[in-house]
Amino acid sequence: DFALQLFAGLLVVQVFAEVLSRAPRLIIDQAHLVKKVVFPLPLLAWIATLSALVIGTIYLMIFLLASALWQGIEGYSVLAPIVLWLSLPMLLAASWFFAALGTFVRDLQQIASPLVTLLSFLGPVFYPLQALPEAMRAWVWLNPVTVPMENLRACVLLGQSPDWLALALYAFAGLGLALLAAQYFLRVQSR
Repeated sequence: DFALQLFAGLLVVQVFAEVLSRAPRLIIDQAHLVKKVVFPLPLLAWIATLSALVIGTIYLMIFLLASALWQGIEGYSVLAPIVLWLSLPMLLAASWFFAALGTFVRDLQQIASPLVTLLSFLGPVFYPLQALPEAMRAWVWLNPVTVPMENLRACVLLGQSPDWLALALYAFAGLGLALLAAQYFLRVQSR
């Protein structure tokens, strides 16, 4: 069971890692689109984010297959893709923010790897959330990987319904952050 718990955690972290590692160089690597063609640059973040989520969905299918072979199919496993895709606004926010910031801070991509390491060790990837003291759990819930990770584990491994309230709050918080990051991205783009 630990292997499946770990796989679920690493799956979510990998999706975030994909976005965080590509975002700082989105605009810099596409200089031909910026200088020679009129191209809507916010689409670059959409492409990177959707690409990461498609790869994450492929990993999720492997995870569902492994879970079905290991412990059988749980009733709520069909909701796992919805749980994963509800992280789209949070991923977009990160992509827009780091893409805009990456135009000023060229070495930002070097920070992405330690940031992903922080996300994984400060989130419940290698340990169950219940193993933490109650006072620390509130802080771990602020980690952007915790909500999708815990709900993915709940619906696939535990056969429980996802916490729809937590997922809704997470999606709306991600939407708010995405709107702020998009404004920042557009402000940087106009310079």
